[in-house]
Amino acid sequence: MALHRYWRINVTETTSGADHLLSCYEFEMRATVGGADQCSGGTPSASVNSSTAYKLFDNTTATYWVNGGPSVDFWFQYDFGAGNEVTVLELQFVPRYVSQSLKDFQLQYSDNGTDFFTLNSWTEVSGWIGGVEKLFQVPVPPPIVQQWDLPFSLRAMLKKSWDLLYGESLAGTQWSLPYGNPIDLQW
Repeated sequence: MALHRYWRINVTETTSGADHLLSCYEFEMRATVGGADQCSGGTPSASVNSSTAYKLFDNTTATYWVNGGPSVDFWFQYDFGAGNEVTVLELQFVPRYVSQSLKDFQLQYSDNGTDFFTLNSWTEVSGWIGGVEKLFQVPVPPPIVQQWDLPFSLRAMLKKSWDLLYGESLAGTQWSLPYGNPIDLQW
């Protein structure tokens, strides 16, 4: 999994319906399933009520964050700081009310705080209980297994470069991998 500085939850629908309310005691991002909360020492923020976004990450159910009920999509995020990039494989939410919980949302990341990319989406989430945590695992993409073969144009370019540098011909050189020897690549 890749490491990134900024991680964001982009909310497109809540269980409150048209008023779009979200009220949450706690939110955690974990590097491993069942692991420890990584949200410490960074900077929380939100597209609405940003001055109280820290309440999502303060590790206590004595405080809570409310978005204020805008009628548009909203987000909250955590900036882990330069040089403190992390990966996220599990999310934990503790909602305040069943009727003001997440329904449709995306986990997004960024390295510059401006350009965000969606890593995973959840839709039609239900079964919330006020004050009780709900965990979400981030699926890890499977490794790519691929048979490699260089295209003719690349083979010709390599042959020409080799001939110019070393004055030797590469005629008859096999530039593809033997069949049946796949390469596992993790992107």
